[in-house]
Amino acid sequence: MLVVDGLRTQYCIEDPLSFTVNRGEMVAIIGPNGAGKTTLIKAISAQINLEAGHVSIANRFISDLSFRDRGQILALVNQYESKPQGFTLRQFVEMGRYAHRPAWGPLSEKDRHMVELSLRRAHVWQLSTSLITAVSGGEYQRARIARALAQEPQLLILDEPMAHLDIAHRHQVAKLLRQLNRDEELTVIAAVHDLNLAASYFDRVIMLCDGTISAEGTIEDVMTSERLSQTFGVPLTHVVHPTSGRPQFLGVDL
Repeated sequence: MLVVDGLRTQYCIEDPLSFTVNRGEMVAIIGPNGAGKTTLIKAISAQINLEAGHVSIANRFISDLSFRDRGQILALVNQYESKPQGFTLRQFVEMGRYAHRPAWGPLSEKDRHMVELSLRRAHVWQLSTSLITAVSGGEYQRARIARALAQEPQLLILDEPMAHLDIAHRHQVAKLLRQLNRDEELTVIAAVHDLNLAASYFDRVIMLCDGTISAEGTIEDVMTSERLSQTFGVPLTHVVHPTSGRPQFLGVDL
């Protein structure tokens, strides 16, 4: 699905990075502030130019894809995005259909169905007539995810998708991503700040430190208390979630 080969950028990622994400995988990118997570997200989604290396998606170099072709394969949710003026939340989500219809053409029946489905999946259907400038930060985040889902992507790339969300909606969004990954084989790559959410919902992790991949593999192999403590500079201890059996990490008093 996604092949990154010798990727370097002008800032943050100065040593070549290489990795592969297979179709249907759910991969978390973790690391401390300044490790290069956002830069990597921007590089693999063609938002910034590469100094070296290349990124291919569905066996095609992403740099060779047109804006429309790229939008039919990849959907992106950036970490920050200003609210557009004058649009309802539904109209905002309708923007996600840009790659599937003529530039100035009306929405088709399928377009309307996908918008409706995406609004409900992201739990913002009840806000569909609200102005996008009037919704809260968490509601706006879910609207942005709904817009990405409306694209019907094969690959969904997100930078801190649970940012600005309360605990209920953080888990709601994570469960939604997991459900789409399992039921529809949607490939998901997300930079995740919350280590316990990453450990709870993702299957594989890429750990960045100082712009390089310090570890890569399964949650169990990579997310150890020793490695996380060293990477994040704070003592952490490993516990097992009593329901899911997944690893979780707690801070240890110094």
